Amino acid sequence: MVESKPTPGVEIVTASIAVTLEAPPELQQGVYSNIVQVRATEYDFILDFGQTLPAQSQEEADRLLEAKKLTLPVKARVVVPILLVPKFLELLKMTMDAYSAQRGLNIGQKRGDADVKP
Repeated sequence: MVESKPTPGVEIVTASIAVTLEAPPELQQGVYSNIVQVRATEYDFILDFGQTLPAQSQEEADRLLEAKKLTLPVKARVVVPILLVPKFLELLKMTMDAYSAQRGLNIGQKRGDADVKP
């Protein structure tokens, strides 16, 4: 549950309840993404997810390097209210820590002189 500060003049009633999100059949497969762009507005964080594949030939790799620009379509966009972002980050870290502990990994933590990033 996300706690927020009440807005002056607005009464907020909250209750501790368990919330379960269920994906409808058309969303259950999900969207694979290996690249994300994050932007912020005054009220929201916008996460645009995309997918990129390695160049299929040396010529294609050379062309991409020469252009110094790659434009990809957004596969999914998630808009997160600013007030939810701290809890979202906390949940991501908690889930990543549990994932790493279960598998004996050290992802996202310093190891020697180098940072290991997911």
